[in-house]
Amino acid sequence: MMWRASGPYFPRRYDISFKHGLVYWNGAIYVSCKERFNVEQEKFEEFPDFINGRGSDEEDHRIVYFGESYGHFHLLQVNHQKLTLYNFYEMKHDGTGWFLKSEVNVEAVVLSFPQIIRRYLQTTDFHYHAMAVLNVVRGEKEEHSFLVFHIPEMSILRYNLVDKSFYMLCDFESGHNNGGINEEFDEELAICLHFNRSSTYQYIESAYFW
Repeated sequence: MMWRASGPYFPRRYDISFKHGLVYWNGAIYVSCKERFNVEQEKFEEFPDFINGRGSDEEDHRIVYFGESYGHFHLLQVNHQKLTLYNFYEMKHDGTGWFLKSEVNVEAVVLSFPQIIRRYLQTTDFHYHAMAVLNVVRGEKEEHSFLVFHIPEMSILRYNLVDKSFYMLCDFESGHNNGGINEEFDEELAICLHFNRSSTYQYIESAYFW
């Protein structure tokens, strides 16, 4: 068996990431929020990129998550005027476009972890909060769906999308005191916090072990 070129060549756009941005869903590989590669037909297809009446490439918006969970394709978008409010979109089942599923306000997370605020940046800077969405996980029931947040050098959080509660999945013991939040703001810690977009994979229970 040998490799062969599949489909036509296409120019790589600045917003297409082959490292973290590819999502396979319903027989197609999505390379951005408006373009996909049809695996069976071996061709690229475009579909409307307007999200809630706004173009996804506008400078005042940024996509912070792009992924699939239990057969559902999700996208999280934030506006630089309100960085704690995420627009939570889902792809229509026929693949013709996105619809707004809900708005997710994570202000309570920021208030609980003030160390993540990068006060040396403008409040409208997309990196003002040193926090990243790692995953959106759909539960068997709607009330079991949650986000997974990474707070660098501090913790991994589970945030329930229905009741807005959250708790630590992993505590890195940085910026905490005996399990509680350190109330003193550490400017040096806030400056050194950094994060990159990461790929995470949902755990699937099996009988296999090492």
